[in-house]
Amino acid sequence: MADQAAGRSFLDQPSLLLFLPLLPLYAAVVALASDGTLHGDEARYLDYAHNLLNGSYVSAEQPGLWNGPGYPLLLAPFAFLELPYLVMRLGNAVLLWLAVAAFHAAIRPFAGRGLALAAGCVFGLYPQFVLALPQIDTECLVLFLIALLSFLCLRQPGLAAARWDRRLAIAVVLAGLAMTKVLFGLVIAVLIVFYLGAFLLARRPAALRWLGIHALAMLFCLPWLGYSYGVTGKLFHWGDAGGMNLYWMSSPHAGELGDWHGFDRVEQRPELARNHGEFFAGLKGLSYTEMNDRFTARALDNLSEHPAAFARNWVANIGRLLISYPYSFTPQKLSTLFYLVPNMLLLSLCLFCLAPALLRRASLPPALWSLLLLVAVAFGGNSLLSAAPRMFNPQLVVLGAWIAIVFGRVIRMELRPPSRSEAVAAAGPTR
Repeated sequence: MADQAAGRSFLDQPSLLLFLPLLPLYAAVVALASDGTLHGDEARYLDYAHNLLNGSYVSAEQPGLWNGPGYPLLLAPFAFLELPYLVMRLGNAVLLWLAVAAFHAAIRPFAGRGLALAAGCVFGLYPQFVLALPQIDTECLVLFLIALLSFLCLRQPGLAAARWDRRLAIAVVLAGLAMTKVLFGLVIAVLIVFYLGAFLLARRPAALRWLGIHALAMLFCLPWLGYSYGVTGKLFHWGDAGGMNLYWMSSPHAGELGDWHGFDRVEQRPELARNHGEFFAGLKGLSYTEMNDRFTARALDNLSEHPAAFARNWVANIGRLLISYPYSFTPQKLSTLFYLVPNMLLLSLCLFCLAPALLRRASLPPALWSLLLLVAVAFGGNSLLSAAPRMFNPQLVVLGAWIAIVFGRVIRMELRPPSRSEAVAAAGPTR
């Protein structure tokens, strides 16, 4: 019976019905926040979706490999049918609802009914996740993929008895993450090296199984890497955005803290124009790949000449990931509390769980440690490039599962009844 339960899809679980009330709530958030126009990166994702419909990923209108094809592939049917932007955004409501259901189904066998329900509610109402709903952006898709990955891994203890189709599914979801957030492609590569080293040094079968899964995920990414090679002439080229992010992280100028700025902002802000205007002006007319190379070269020069500035910006970048603070030339904002309060509560619970989990690690599903390793490597990669708070969202999903499972399997909290002497003392003197 346990094996049969472990093999079910989360779509067969009562989790979908249990959290169904969240779906109209999400739809209401999307409807209230949508204004019928495109903002920020939304136009770029839709351009890529139209490019796919026309048979190519890059075009004269969108010539660079700024993003992976995962989310544009999801948008392509909406673009083909010329559906309103509101309908595209409502797709996020479905993705987040499915993510909550997958998360709940993943932790339910380990955390127990009540705790899993509470954790699922926290997941479904977490402020950063709800904030992502009205945007035609990758965030809700990534949350769903991470939650689905957690379900597939945690419901297969150690993957020792997992059928080949379950391992294949895990590899497909990992590849989907890499296609949606290209940083995960580099994470997969790092973990391939890690698991290969772990197997060669310790000869552990679990390391070999994880090595095979990550190698298969990388195999599924080869069509994208082959396409990027055809466009750029560069091997293992995941995208054109990394150089610019690294450039801002390496900025040594006073008052700058490593956060990202676009071309328009450099032209409009005197502080940025003074320090970067000439360099940015020399980039106009170059291809995205050539700009990426120039940004990377200048970043490496800055890093070698001003390592202390990079270290300062790295610390600030971790602050932006965790609590959306600090930013260059920006005063303190009350909105920082929107990230600070929930994230610090969650991270405090993680620290509280750390010692008990290490002492009783045999009580936890082995796959949980592999998931923690995945998001730890992703967090490390994000910390080296100019990051935004939303890039911490995948880590929040796995950390939430970690807390729920540790509390369900290791920690027991209860009110201790007073002893006889304590009860007498509390009653006070008798006459």
